[in-house]
Amino acid sequence: MSSWSGDDSEFHALDTQAIIAVGRLRLCGAIACTASGAWIAAMSPGLLGWFVAIIAWLISLFWVVAYRSSLKAVQRDQGNGLLLNKAGVQWCKRGETLSLPWESISVVEIDEDRLILVLKTEDGRTHSLEPHYQGLSVYEMANRVHLHHGASQSANRH
Repeated sequence: MSSWSGDDSEFHALDTQAIIAVGRLRLCGAIACTASGAWIAAMSPGLLGWFVAIIAWLISLFWVVAYRSSLKAVQRDQGNGLLLNKAGVQWCKRGETLSLPWESISVVEIDEDRLILVLKTEDGRTHSLEPHYQGLSVYEMANRVHLHHGASQSANRH
């Protein structure tokens, strides 16, 4: 975590190593599916065997594409992160910078099923924050957002 200035701003950089690690796991899955399909094809399979081998190869193709997309995402979002300051919360999602002022946020909660932070606004929109930031788990991220959101709310009341 690094601070941008003395105004209680927090910037958490995108954890590119974690995203690359997930991409490498996808590549390992692609290698395993390719090898499995080749092994099945080498066994002189019947129609069902060829069907399974082709499905394995298609799955491996999907994993290679997913690996490449994770590398592109890291390149695209390099230098971005999560900014918490007096004005609100700001983050980058798929190359687009999103910003929410604290006044517009009505609910901050954790989606336990997907392990993401959910921000609900006064107008009913829902925004999700994935824990892809250095030094922050989803629970730590929720605590930081609650802290800044609460400080903003108390400052607005005075």
